[in-house]
Amino acid sequence: MARGTPDYGIEAPSSYVYPITSYEDYFMRQGLIETLDGKGDIILFDSLETGMSNWYQTIGAGANLMSLSPEHARGGGWSLKFATTGLAGAKTEGAMTIPVAQPNRFGMECNFIMRGNDYRPAVSLYYYDSAHYYQFAVRYSATTNKLQYHSPLDNWDDIATFDWEVSPIFYFHPVKLVIDATKLEYVKFICRDIEYDLTGKTTTVENLASRRSLQPKYSYQFLAGALYHSWLDDIIITTNEP
Repeated sequence: MARGTPDYGIEAPSSYVYPITSYEDYFMRQGLIETLDGKGDIILFDSLETGMSNWYQTIGAGANLMSLSPEHARGGGWSLKFATTGLAGAKTEGAMTIPVAQPNRFGMECNFIMRGNDYRPAVSLYYYDSAHYYQFAVRYSATTNKLQYHSPLDNWDDIATFDWEVSPIFYFHPVKLVIDATKLEYVKFICRDIEYDLTGKTTTVENLASRRSLQPKYSYQFLAGALYHSWLDDIIITTNEP
């Protein structure tokens, strides 16, 4: 519309253009974000494009550091970088807290980089009720080439023998963990286009008075060998999983 002309009649504008201040909101409203298996209702999508204010570091100090990074990103310009020292067993963990009204079947999907087979990445969904919390987690142990789930008594039980592909170098691996908070059991884990049925498997329970919430967490632990870092991007939390 030309300057000084009326905004009605033949001079009326044919369209309006608005800036997109939140791509997460835009994607979700347009239905453009789909989880790895296309199931569940999205309650949170974080592409890190608005910063890391949702996230906090739960373990690690000094050179073990979680930070916002432009070095590698899956879609936008930012991701979370997980840097560890060269010491065996060094670990960096990042988490967020999401209040939930009631127990449900929840899912966590995320995408991470694992540069080499000298690491132990883990994806966790902690569920808190008013008196306890339950740690649902799946990890890959590069020392044994095993995919494992966190079981009762703080053990890690094998799911399958797994050779994690680490080439191309900075490929983002999509994974998804689904739990049933109504039964306090695992449901499934998806990675490398393979779905692992974890129905009926249980996990550790700990006493802790807290509000009802979910705590998605990503952990990156250095084992031995060449030192590389990890990047995390496009985290999706779902509810009403079938």
